[in-house]
Amino acid sequence: MTSRVGIYALSQINPRLVYTSLTAFGQSGPYSDYKASDIVVMAMSGHMYLTGDATAVPAHRFSPGFSPWAAEAAVGTMVAHYYRETTGEGQFVDTSAQASVGWALITGFMFWDLLKIKAMRSGIYRGWAGPSAAKQTVLWPSKDGYIAFAIYGGLIGATTNKGVVAWLEEEGLCNDFLRGVDWNTFDVAHITQQEFDQFASAFSELCRRHTTRELMDRAKSGE
Repeated sequence: MTSRVGIYALSQINPRLVYTSLTAFGQSGPYSDYKASDIVVMAMSGHMYLTGDATAVPAHRFSPGFSPWAAEAAVGTMVAHYYRETTGEGQFVDTSAQASVGWALITGFMFWDLLKIKAMRSGIYRGWAGPSAAKQTVLWPSKDGYIAFAIYGGLIGATTNKGVVAWLEEEGLCNDFLRGVDWNTFDVAHITQQEFDQFASAFSELCRRHTTRELMDRAKSGE
């Protein structure tokens, strides 16, 4: 790995140089010389603190930790390149896997910053979601495994929930409650346990009828 001194020397030769560094913990600090695997980055960034059951040890997330790190490095490089093309001046782009992945946990910080609520591991259930006291499942058994799905409000929910209800109708599983919901104004933060159970009873049966692949393919189709 080229040192900061080496990068400085190169920039003296070519001031237009754009150099991007991808390290586990950045160029400085107590962990700067340490190496790290994906699971180490997920743990050190705080993600594993919020993943898994509250009564068990932290669990590794299903998504790879290096993805946001690589994306941040790519975007930072493109911004530095644009700046170089505009001003003629190169830049050194320093990225840290720990910092990059940590930023993806920003909603966890906001629970405390805004509401003074300490986010905790909640297993297969959705974490605290506003005034709602409903215990909302986000992990559902399929015919051959499991899928992750959360019922949302707002613009996202208006699309996904309508699609789910349409599929439930096709399968003869839709109930009167789901037919009567205005998904354009639905607010998941205020859902009651009884209302969520109406959704869960129908959706859980739908999942059990289909394989994980079938459920995923239908979701990807946008129907």
